[in-house]
Amino acid sequence: MRRLVVEWSDVLVCSGGNTLFALLRWKETGLDLLIKEAAANGTVLCGGSAGAGCWFTSMHSDSLRPDNVKHSQVVKNEMDDEDLTDWVSF
Repeated sequence: MRRLVVEWSDVLVCSGGNTLFALLRWKETGLDLLIKEAAANGTVLCGGSAGAGCWFTSMHSDSLRPDNVKHSQVVKNEMDDEDLTDWVSF
């Protein structure tokens, strides 16, 4: 996968969907590190909807809504106590 993402790609396009789930999945598989390496090498990062926002350090997203998360338990396991308190207050 490294060869495709880092060495071969000129542009990486991410489609829309659940931003938080995508970012957690990338971290789980190590894809996040490959994307960062590709970007450092000059690869263009782009996308639509959630795929446009996932490249930034912050953005508005409804991905944390409990009724909108595909695997809510996985997400909860990644949160600290303060985040969990905010989650429960929905």
